[in-house]
Amino acid sequence: MRIIIALLSGRSITIDASEDWTVDSLRQQAQKELGVGIAKLFGSDTGEALEGSLSVGDAELSDGSVLAAGVRRPQIASSRRAFAMLCTDGTVVAWGDPCSGGDCSGVSEKLQDVQHIYASWYSFAALLGNGDVVTWGDEDHGGDCSAAGTLKKIEASGRAFAAIRTDGSVTTWGDPAFGGDSDLVKEQLHGVCDVKGSWRAFAALREDGSVVAWGHPQFGADCSEVKEQLHSVVRLDASGSAFAATRNDRSVVTWGDPEFGGDSRAVSQDLIGVKQICEGSKTQGSLVD
Repeated sequence: MRIIIALLSGRSITIDASEDWTVDSLRQQAQKELGVGIAKLFGSDTGEALEGSLSVGDAELSDGSVLAAGVRRPQIASSRRAFAMLCTDGTVVAWGDPCSGGDCSGVSEKLQDVQHIYASWYSFAALLGNGDVVTWGDEDHGGDCSAAGTLKKIEASGRAFAAIRTDGSVTTWGDPAFGGDSDLVKEQLHGVCDVKGSWRAFAALREDGSVVAWGHPQFGADCSEVKEQLHSVVRLDASGSAFAATRNDRSVVTWGDPEFGGDSRAVSQDLIGVKQICEGSKTQGSLVD
């Protein structure tokens, strides 16, 4: 079948594909022929991003289907003493203190078709188009990962990473004291749709609107005092040592270190009709009606 891939500029190509091709292989072929980095393919009718692991048939594409290509933009991430830049061709360049991830030469051959890069304090993680992860930097603080499964999102704490697999489960690595060990809540980490990290803890949002937290209790890993309120949650945000959960009635629940926004009781009457909570640089503020 013939699939048309179009850029926003109006430039397009036609690719001859079979039903057993994956969306990701279609994206990579379009990337080669168009000569630009393509992060995602979108349905022209729905505007929704197509899952890369789906076959062309399962994605319900047919002869003459038109897909929009989302061009990859440069991205820079920073650890405490180093930078890493995702280039438009899907490769990565790093510089700075090698102990903080400033040298990625040891994994440069693996850093191809990178979709996003993430930074902890002393290491980096790169998510590839096929769902694999490549890490470098301090091995004890997130720079060494053997995560199994196809990943779709990664989040960092100060010295660890947490990643959501495509099946909704979660894998973690790095310093256990910073959330790098989630074994105690492993059975609860299913149906996860989002994860956020404070400096030393993580919180995961499940599809049923509940929340699971782990890591250091003083940095937001202990949500027991507000557990009964953590239902119907639609969004999570994090500061350095606390978390905020927005519920579908647009109210807000907070927990963690009070000095970092973990206690919102003084403004609870104002936290009604919340539209958005802004994290900033691990600081918080909210926008209400």
